[in-house]
Amino acid sequence: MSNGGRALIGNADVILGLELTDFWGTVDSFRDSLVRTSRPLTKPGTKLISITAGDLFMKSNYQDFQRYPEVDIAMAADAEATLPALIEAVKRAIDERSQNRRSTRAASDSRTSTPTDSIDRGPMRPTHGTRARSAPRG
Repeated sequence: MSNGGRALIGNADVILGLELTDFWGTVDSFRDSLVRTSRPLTKPGTKLISITAGDLFMKSNYQDFQRYPEVDIAMAADAEATLPALIEAVKRAIDERSQNRRSTRAASDSRTSTPTDSIDRGPMRPTHGTRARSAPRG
């Protein structure tokens, strides 16, 4: 994997693996020497989602891939058939989030803005043509 690919994986909040044969090998670095070590390429808290039909036929023999990945959501499904519905669901979620932000912003604006007509300026006083009279002493 290129360094650019590792940087993308290292900065991702969510990684969606579609029909990956070796998801673990994609999101982990493995050093095979006298002492075998591995480390995740992802940042802590990254959500891993797998959509693959491979989960339907993989059992305990993992000779074709490095490890079983620990994923947050594993969907045993055909990615190509699932992708159109997934795209529509993401579009709906984005639209709902945008609408919620707009309505929250509008509500916040209406609470903080005050039309000049509604400002309480106290009792109205004439500004010209009359004089204020003092009360008679007495």
